Amino acid sequence: MRKFWPAVVAAVLVTAAVVMVLQRRQVQWSTANPEALALFRDGLAASMKYYRNDARRCFAKAVEADPSFTVAKAFLLNHLDPRSDADGMAALTAELDGADLGPLTPRERFLVERAVATARRDLSKASALTEAFTARYPDDPFGLFYAGQDAVLGGDLRRAQRAFERLLEIDPNWVMAYNHLGYIAMAEGKLDDAERMFTTYRFIAPDQANPHDSLGELYLLTGRLDEAEREFEQAIAARLDFRFSYENLVRVETLRGDEGGVEAALFRARESGAVPADALARLECWARGWLAAREGDWKAVADLAEDACGANLPLDLVLRAALFTARREMEAQVMQRLASHKEDSGGLPASRLELEAIAPYLEGIRAAGAGELDRAAELFRSAAAAGSLWGFSRGFARLCAWSSEARALEKLGRLGEAAGALAAMRAVNPRAHEMLAKATDLPVPSPTS
Repeated sequence: MRKFWPAVVAAVLVTAAVVMVLQRRQVQWSTANPEALALFRDGLAASMKYYRNDARRCFAKAVEADPSFTVAKAFLLNHLDPRSDADGMAALTAELDGADLGPLTPRERFLVERAVATARRDLSKASALTEAFTARYPDDPFGLFYAGQDAVLGGDLRRAQRAFERLLEIDPNWVMAYNHLGYIAMAEGKLDDAERMFTTYRFIAPDQANPHDSLGELYLLTGRLDEAEREFEQAIAARLDFRFSYENLVRVETLRGDEGGVEAALFRARESGAVPADALARLECWARGWLAAREGDWKAVADLAEDACGANLPLDLVLRAALFTARREMEAQVMQRLASHKEDSGGLPASRLELEAIAPYLEGIRAAGAGELDRAAELFRSAAAAGSLWGFSRGFARLCAWSSEARALEKLGRLGEAAGALAAMRAVNPRAHEMLAKATDLPVPSPTS
């Protein structure tokens, strides 16, 4: 779980925590302490901007100022890190589970109960709570926001879009809805619509980091690397500790194939102190692995897997390297890790959806290694169909699936079908196949092997 799905778990908890402070409507919160209320509202504002650490500190101080401020404890729980704050999460979850919610407003009761369910990763209960609350209060902005989040996690993008659009109708101050609508458009391949949503988000909140980062991520996926770099730099200018843009600048240099640029971007990310050590280690291995793979240096990839990077390398790179270099034990380890991921998805819908794409992709690489190109092509096609363009990581995986499918079909002489896979890929990123040509090569055994 930790090695493959930490980003999914973090995303569930982060997205469950992001809320908008209502500037035009004064929301009533159950505290009589003015200091606690001010700190709580500061936390909401920081959370809306994706300034997670600031939000956590504000919510913690609000609880210190008023230990009976139950809903502040719920937002604090949403902002704790399950990896570094596991004990604190468990204690706060137990406290909230036994709290008297009678004096709270219906919205506050919903938010507390949902926070507990989310902390316990009981997303079915969290979704049921949201459905019950929105049935009673269909135009409550908090309910609409979480209804959209639940729909995204469940893969129902149409329902998510309706929820976020309605949220903006109810209260245009929830500008984070533009962010989600942009990613929904990306996921559906409506890249022009995604750009419009992200640029609207940036226009409304130009002094925040996240609008620039989201637009930059779209440019990164679509191969507009100079524009992506500009947006990430503007995000960092807006917020010096905005970790995601430091990470994305490393990805820009990796896609450029600029080893010196990668080293400089990694150094900058490290010196910023914004990127956690474990995330930085994964990012460095991703970059070094892809730099070697795009040159077809599978021995270097395999050596990274056996030495400095280990489980921090992407599974598809490790599997290709294992097959190209005939390291059967490494191949077996990849498949064992895949099996463990299937067992340890934790009931998270996002995990299930991503697994539906990565599993056939890895099986396709393995089929190619066994000389079963027809089967490999079908598996790659299934991986691409199950994939998504939601964000760079998932979108990049889908580009790799299309590229691999095209390579298999080309080797089979089915050039018309290969052209179809290439067209789908180039509609997203016109230069992707050339960039990925060696990295998505297939380890097909020679006739004499």
